[in-house]
Amino acid sequence: MISLMVLLIGLLTAIACAIPGSYLVLRRMSMMSDAISHSVLPGIIIAFLIVLDRSSPLIIIGAALSGLLMVYLTELISRSKLVKTDASIGLVFPGLFSIGVILISMQMSSVHFHEHSVLVGDITLSALNNLVIDGVDYGPKSFYILGSVILINLLFIIIFFKELNLTTFDPQLSEVLGFKNLTLHYLFMTIVSITAVASFDAAGSILVIALFIVPAATAHLFTRTVINMIIWAIIFAIISSISGFYLSIYFDAAVSGGIAVMCGVVFLITLTLVKLKAIRA
Repeated sequence: MISLMVLLIGLLTAIACAIPGSYLVLRRMSMMSDAISHSVLPGIIIAFLIVLDRSSPLIIIGAALSGLLMVYLTELISRSKLVKTDASIGLVFPGLFSIGVILISMQMSSVHFHEHSVLVGDITLSALNNLVIDGVDYGPKSFYILGSVILINLLFIIIFFKELNLTTFDPQLSEVLGFKNLTLHYLFMTIVSITAVASFDAAGSILVIALFIVPAATAHLFTRTVINMIIWAIIFAIISSISGFYLSIYFDAAVSGGIAVMCGVVFLITLTLVKLKAIRA
């Protein structure tokens, strides 16, 4: 039963990350997913030190604010024209992540927050952390958190589909037409931050980055429309999660590591097939 819960949490995490991941790839912001996945850590820790409750919604709020701080500082530095955007990301997020790690080692040695769990996560523990109301066990809390995030992500994509596409492919035209590119950018970064922190406990930062980028990058190899790319990104994320789960069981390894490996394997297989098709054509 626990194995089934672990698999389902892995699937929900994969789907939640794959949805915004498609736009991260299209906007050439893959590095930003890495930065946000690490930068939410100090927000999580500071919020926890305030409320002392890991299930508090303030944890997600703190993480989202920390992610947005990283985005703001990155853009502030890059606007100086002295440092390129990718370099400014590399300047900001290691500092924020280091602050989070220092806070963990100094303030949270007796709590289930550890530098190792931050990197690789622990889906098994997430499967054991159940939602209990009035003595009734409703299953793992991660089901409800990740399910809510998936719903939020889908609604965001549906509501702002036209705006996202226009600002992604032709930002100059969107400005001329009166779209608020910066506002939409920060809304999207908020979605990415919320998704990252919702996935953080189970997946860890390494797998979160992989699930944001690799399934979407795999879909981008052969799809021609945004909708198809999102659908195929979700499919590849599901395939990677299921195969990675059983791979980790076979080798008695960390589930998050197995899923990340299979993300890469699926990408390489798809890339090979696309190349072979191009050669034959």
